[in-house]
Amino acid sequence: MNHNMGLFPENFENEKKGKKQREYRMYDDKRRKIKIGDTITFINTQTQEMVVVDVMDLHIYKKATLFFNT
Repeated sequence: MNHNMGLFPENFENEKKGKKQREYRMYDDKRRKIKIGDTITFINTQTQEMVVVDVMDLHIYKKATLFFNT
């Protein structure tokens, strides 16, 4: 399954260049649908350029502050 997500230009460029290895999002209803093996199409919020990445792993945290300490 493919999921679409917007990224601000700086984060988009880092994703496109392979410099960005992780994406942190709130685990809301939309994100709960994401599974290992899915793809995410990131869309540059300014230019609408797209890049597709594979979901290789998922880490789910009960509190947002916990993922900053890993």
